[in-house]
Amino acid sequence: LVCRDCGWVPRCRSCAVAFAYYRESARLACRYCGRRESLPETCAACGASRLSPIGEGTERIEQEIRRLFPGSRIVRIDRDTLRGLAATRRLWQQVQACNWDILIGTQALFQREPIPPVGLVGIIHADSGLHLPDFRAAERTHQLLIDAVNMARPAAAGGRVILQTSLPMHHVMQAVTAHDPARFYNE
Repeated sequence: LVCRDCGWVPRCRSCAVAFAYYRESARLACRYCGRRESLPETCAACGASRLSPIGEGTERIEQEIRRLFPGSRIVRIDRDTLRGLAATRRLWQQVQACNWDILIGTQALFQREPIPPVGLVGIIHADSGLHLPDFRAAERTHQLLIDAVNMARPAAAGGRVILQTSLPMHHVMQAVTAHDPARFYNE
């Protein structure tokens, strides 16, 4: 959530990190300590009432997919949906049984057994991991992208991958799109 007038972002008092905004529950929550707060009516810095959600989280992507493809069976796998043993077990059973038309997920998809190959894999903001302050950021991004690409059926069997990036010339993106790990390793 951000103030469109001054740029203020509500932060957790305990952790000093920006709250995540959850549209479904209309609440703010800290991803570190779990603190929850209701949505503020006005900006704490300037008093304006122009507070807006930003970002492309899985919850927001799910909302847009439901709008575009009404009636589709959609399963979302991320840190928020995998809370509690029963919910986690139910979601993974759905995934393994292919009881879905569209699967939306984060790297949590790669935490368990492999998912049966799918026809289309879309990777949104594929380059976001490259901006982390970690010398292994490129290596981790490359591996996650390879894991995601490997979820698609082979191209000869109708598999497709759509990769969204602002850095198409980056060696990680070049290696992934060319299916040439040597490009990455050489860099």
